[in-house]
Amino acid sequence: MKKVLSIAAMALAVVLVFTSCNKEKTRTQMLTIEKGWIVSLASCPDGYGENATTDLMTIFPENWKDNVMKFKEDGNKEYINAGANKYDFEGEGDQFVGTWEFKNDENILVCQLPMFYAADGAPESEIYSAEKEECNIVSMEEEKMVLSHKFNVPAGAAKWQVGTWTFQFTFVPNK
Repeated sequence: MKKVLSIAAMALAVVLVFTSCNKEKTRTQMLTIEKGWIVSLASCPDGYGENATTDLMTIFPENWKDNVMKFKEDGNKEYINAGANKYDFEGEGDQFVGTWEFKNDENILVCQLPMFYAADGAPESEIYSAEKEECNIVSMEEEKMVLSHKFNVPAGAAKWQVGTWTFQFTFVPNK
């Protein structure tokens, strides 16, 4: 009888281990990976800029391509690490840039995207735009996150081409 009970207990332990290992991660767990996220692709399906490019990686500066976005669950804090290629105004290490949040049943991520720097004339303490970006979550997996951000550029905006644009960014875990 003892042998049967010990075999049953062992079988139960094995089942518990496998079911806990196969538990699907939440979006918060996927977003808040320790090493953060780095952009691997950026596109504009409508074609952006004077040459109507769809591959934004070819026209955006090198300085933001190695930026790492880190999301912390404690207080929903967001940090950006400028990486090796940085602008003069970017600090060393992880820089706090605000808080992040999910909206619309976790289908929208409100955060600071590292490619949207502050406008000319902004205070020196404002590296990134004061306004956070609302991004539709196209997909979020452990090895890839795809965000889509639509924004309107009014006449007179110096850095961007006037119009309404949808940018899609693919991020992969930082190694």
